[in-house]
Parts: sequence; C-alpha cells; structure tokens
Amino acid sequence: MNNKVRNQFLIGSLIILGAAALYFSGITPGQVTECTGEGGAVQCIDYSVFERSTIPMIITITGISFIARGILILRN
Repeated sequence: MNNKVRNQFLIGSLIILGAAALYFSGITPGQVTECTGEGGAVQCIDYSVFERSTIPMIITITGISFIARGILILRN
C-alpha cells in the first residue's frame, strides 16, 4: 500500500513539473504571428500566448488528480 501512495505522489509531481517546464519554455503546437501595417505603424500580434496557457493547465490538473488520488489512497 505504501508503494502505491508513493508512486501516485511521484507521478503527480513529475507531471506537474513537466507542465511547468512546458509553460515556461513557450513551446506551442502552432505559433501564429499576424502583422498589420495600418496607418504607417506595423503591429504584430503573437497568438501563441493564448495556446500556451491551456495545454499546461490541462496537464497540471492531471498531475493534481494523481496527487489527490494518492491522498485518498493514504486515507484508506
């Protein structure tokens, strides 16, 4: 029983660390930059910021669920 709890905590913490690394590295599945030149000024919008926040958040929730599962196993 003790190994199951330790494994749940270990897997959950590794998943959360992976999500943090993915978030701070800025790796996105599709990075789109749109530039417009209206009025003589060029403005570029980077759409990767919107994608960067969703994928690591899903991975973080998965890691938290593994840790919560370990806590529930520990309580029983």
